[in-house]
Amino acid sequence: MIQTSLGTVEVMYLPGDKPAVLFFPGGHCSAANDCGWSLYTSEGHGVLAFSRPGYGNTNVGRLTAAEFVPAVAECCEALAIDQTAGAVGISFGGPQAIHAASSLPGLFPRLVLHSCAPSTLAYPDTRLESLSGPVASPRPCRA
Repeated sequence: MIQTSLGTVEVMYLPGDKPAVLFFPGGHCSAANDCGWSLYTSEGHGVLAFSRPGYGNTNVGRLTAAEFVPAVAECCEALAIDQTAGAVGISFGGPQAIHAASSLPGLFPRLVLHSCAPSTLAYPDTRLESLSGPVASPRPCRA
């Protein structure tokens, strides 16, 4: 858990021999769910995974992907991460990865999107969906 100016952000950080990828899972996954980040750790990269607003123990309110970017930057600063291999977005984590990479280009030299789901909504899930999602699919997400 990292305290940011926007509130508490749940992260999972695994250092590696190579620069970390910043990983934004989709669906109803939290930072702790391996939704594909083992692909990067198996190649020696570190991983900093985030629980998006409304998921896991991230408590920043119902922020859009763009509004969450300052918290991403503050988490990197708190963990002394000033160089990454890139931003990775899975499903609805894709918009977050896109906003992070476009807003912080010096931190993210690459952008990788896996099965990203576009949305015209500022916050893709209704309050009921974000509360009931983990109950409906209690098993961890797997890529």
